[in-house]
Amino acid sequence: MKVDTSEAAFVRFPLRGEWLAVDTPAERVPHHDSNFFAQRYAYDFVRADGSSTRWCRAPAWRRALGRVPVNAFLAWDEPVLAAFEGRVVAASDGWPDHLRINAVIDTVRTLFTLPPAGADFRRLTGNYVMVHGEPGVALYAHLRCGSLQVSEGDLVLAGDELGHVGNSGDTATPHLHFQLMTHADPLTADGRLCAFAGIEEFNAGAWRPLASGVPDAMTPVRCIDGI
Repeated sequence: MKVDTSEAAFVRFPLRGEWLAVDTPAERVPHHDSNFFAQRYAYDFVRADGSSTRWCRAPAWRRALGRVPVNAFLAWDEPVLAAFEGRVVAASDGWPDHLRINAVIDTVRTLFTLPPAGADFRRLTGNYVMVHGEPGVALYAHLRCGSLQVSEGDLVLAGDELGHVGNSGDTATPHLHFQLMTHADPLTADGRLCAFAGIEEFNAGAWRPLASGVPDAMTPVRCIDGI
């Protein structure tokens, strides 16, 4: 689906290697089909196996019928990078990861997750970092417990490591939830559309530059420069 990016903020892709957007402004899923928690233009990324759409080492039947260890998912523990220069306005660690995953049980669990309690958003976001810069405030959520590399007040540059992909909070699989907001309180902020500069997608058997910067759902994408 084509997205009008004429008013979008273009930022750096916050991950290394090949990834799949399982949720994207090009194709909304019901979980993010509102501005609750400023999620209207949010992205959810899982790690791809090269140019394929494989994102877990375990077969689908095993994920549905049993418990799969979190390290079977390709996104687990991958570095998360700052999408733009700015100051860390919030960083919260210490929320436990869901370390064994059943696709059915954990998807149902996410439907009944309670809203955040006060200013502690970790019940929803898990471990997270917020960075305020020229494009707005970026939220990086569901980071691995104990992986945060920054603290509130730190100045970060584009490409600096913030933490690692985890499976903490309201999530059924290890992934990076990334969104851009107008300010640092997701309960009152508006989501802002952002696109990624310098990325390419795997389409029709080849890697091609993605001019819009907004990935389609389940289409492999990566930074053109490979970093």
